[in-house]
Amino acid sequence: MNRMSKKREAAVRSGAVRLTFGSTFGRPQPGAIEARKGVTRRRNERKLGASRGELAKAKAAAWREFSRWVRLRDSDDHGNLKCCTCSTVKYWKSMHAGHFVSRKYTATFLLPVNVHGQCPGCNRFKSGAPLEYDAYLTARYGAGTPEQIRQLARSTVKPTAEEYRAEAAEYRRLADEIIERTPSKVKGMTKIRPEGLTLEDVMRVAVERGIYIHIGVATKDIAANPPRVTVQLSTLKGERVEAYAFDLVRGNPRQNLSFSVLLMEKVNLFSPKRLIVL
Repeated sequence: MNRMSKKREAAVRSGAVRLTFGSTFGRPQPGAIEARKGVTRRRNERKLGASRGELAKAKAAAWREFSRWVRLRDSDDHGNLKCCTCSTVKYWKSMHAGHFVSRKYTATFLLPVNVHGQCPGCNRFKSGAPLEYDAYLTARYGAGTPEQIRQLARSTVKPTAEEYRAEAAEYRRLADEIIERTPSKVKGMTKIRPEGLTLEDVMRVAVERGIYIHIGVATKDIAANPPRVTVQLSTLKGERVEAYAFDLVRGNPRQNLSFSVLLMEKVNLFSPKRLIVL
């Protein structure tokens, strides 16, 4: 008679294995094999969990910075971005960075020529509008570009978490450079200097910040000397209102400042979180 190993004997005693007639070694009870597989799987997940989690976070960070750069790259000087597959135009933060070849292919996941500004409708609900995207790439980069991207997507690459972090840093730098060169792409970031500041500049900044400006002259101030102008700043929904008055002639210690500059200062005080650089 065959002797049972100590390991098998322990399994029998614990109930993981049930002995049957004519079998010394028995057969596992229903679910015992699945339970053992589950233990092995969880053990492997614990070993690989840290590295996989680190890679996923680094990849997500790289995509976040890359997507920001793509949308800034494809927008005009005022931050308006036209969808590459339809005529939709929106502010770049309201648009997507859409792939021509699916993002599941690692080789072309962060390939600039494979990703362009695209509206949510085309990217999400039309599966990227592949036919229109093909035509767009051909018109922008030349014939054969779509097929070259498809061939490149078939290659095998396995970036590390460190490589993804380097990509994130590089595209963050490139995006910041675009904003530095063209600050008007970002709402509330328009840079204006006192010299040459016009009332139109102030009004544009107010619109970017969601501020109403009401300018008028009170009846009692019509014949005042110097004449005075009243200004009221308010939020779009009227939750906050501030009123000011300015002289229209230079007769104060700040006589070197124009009405536009004085008004710009009040706009900055009214909405300090989105400061305009003067």
